[in-house]
Amino acid sequence: MTPHDKVIYIIQQLEISDSKVARAIGKSKSTTTHKRMNLRGAKFSEEEFTNLRDFYLEKLKKIEML
Repeated sequence: MTPHDKVIYIIQQLEISDSKVARAIGKSKSTTTHKRMNLRGAKFSEEEFTNLRDFYLEKLKKIEML
């Protein structure tokens, strides 16, 4: 599974919007939308996958601690 595929999987599983993904990976909403739609060959990188994964794992850990 490529980093791009992993990001798409996370987006689908958590049902998160492009604006929330953009905030988590530190990119603009339009860049995120282009990557999600794979426009002009734009894909999510390994670093963006790691940033997204870590961002949401931290949120889930906080929920688990409730």
